[in-house]
Amino acid sequence: EQIKETVSKLPVVCIGDSVMLGAANNLRSQFENGYVDAEVSRSGWVMAEIIKSLTIQGPVVIHAGTNGDVPESVKDNIMSYCGENDVFWVTVTNDKDVHVNDKLREFVKKYDNAHLIDWQQYSSGHSDWFYSDDILLQPAGRKAYAELIFNSIYQVKYQQLEKMKEDAINK
Repeated sequence: EQIKETVSKLPVVCIGDSVMLGAANNLRSQFENGYVDAEVSRSGWVMAEIIKSLTIQGPVVIHAGTNGDVPESVKDNIMSYCGENDVFWVTVTNDKDVHVNDKLREFVKKYDNAHLIDWQQYSSGHSDWFYSDDILLQPAGRKAYAELIFNSIYQVKYQQLEKMKEDAINK
């Protein structure tokens, strides 16, 4: 419970498109010191510039790809701008149209601090979470989306804490 409380107070930066915009209030509720910057039809190109302009001091969540992919070099730049902070890349539910999820799955393997949040898999079978476009979120989907992001960050932080504890015991 203490770890969950700590995670809820992290200065999480969430940058995304209309999917994240729909869940912005839910994300703000999950992360009391968080920052959410999301807009309709936002691309990864713009997200890279936004992140470059910020001072990042905690986890970063990126929901880019609903509106198409960007070259890997743009994703590399985002990772560079985030420094040593954990970066969580969220998959999209309209991948048959934009083809980004497999590339994201491969991309996160390049970096120790990159993590995948598989929104596509998690939301599969929950058509009630979406409007008719199967992309934008109904209230129940917004809640599930924010909870998945929180739980994903929690899991990484918990694993990091366990590793630190194990390293201390071994020393």
